[in-house]
Amino acid sequence: VLPLADDDSRTGGGEAGMTRLARDALAQPGVDRVFLLLGTNDLWFGATAAQVIAGYRDILAQAGAAGVPVIASTLLPRSSGGREVWTPAMEAARRAVNNWILHSGAFAAVIDLAEVVGDVYDGACRPDVMFPPYDSGDNLHPDTAGQVAMADAIPT
Repeated sequence: VLPLADDDSRTGGGEAGMTRLARDALAQPGVDRVFLLLGTNDLWFGATAAQVIAGYRDILAQAGAAGVPVIASTLLPRSSGGREVWTPAMEAARRAVNNWILHSGAFAAVIDLAEVVGDVYDGACRPDVMFPPYDSGDNLHPDTAGQVAMADAIPT
């Protein structure tokens, strides 16, 4: 089951992005673009890169039918920590999805937020791990400084 495309409330993830897309984005008055940052939890729940990309294609089709362009972000770095395990296979899938996002030409625009929050700042050069000053502590979600860095990376 692909949470991107199916309701994942049973896993604690809430209503899936594709379930909410029409209601929360496409049906909103004056919407002129969709910003897409979905997929890392799908990989964590066992989806393959191909399944996540298929979900993106569905989103692109729905948005295209509504005449709304999609701007995508790369999937942010994620690593193991606490009770959460991020395996080498999951990381390989994240890289494959990011490669597709960056090079497919499927989106109206792409913003490489993975590069913005990856740990390339302190000499360690570990782009597959979130920069510690941007990490909220769960090895996935950016803290306020990370959110500001991401916001600053989005062109106006």
